[in-house]
Amino acid sequence: NVVHSQEHGAVWIAFRPGLPKEQLDVLLKQAQGRDFVVVSPYTGLSAPVVLSAWGRQLRLDNADDPRLTAFLRANINGPGTPEPGASCSGGVGEPSA
Repeated sequence: NVVHSQEHGAVWIAFRPGLPKEQLDVLLKQAQGRDFVVVSPYTGLSAPVVLSAWGRQLRLDNADDPRLTAFLRANINGPGTPEPGASCSGGVGEPSA
């Protein structure tokens, strides 16, 4: 489902399970009020936080990294998006910490 959402312009913010609550809160705040952002835990990541868009990826050691906001701005419905703006409704939920 996430790859399909990325095809429509979404950015996936994946985080390692067990990420400290303060860090998870930062990620959720970044996604709040924004369309085309998916936040979810993912086991086996190469960094604590990994942002992925269609054809792009950014690995972060910390959710407070200012590149997170810049990546979202540049890649939500970014220039490489195959089907920008297409609806991806119905996938909203709360992550478990």
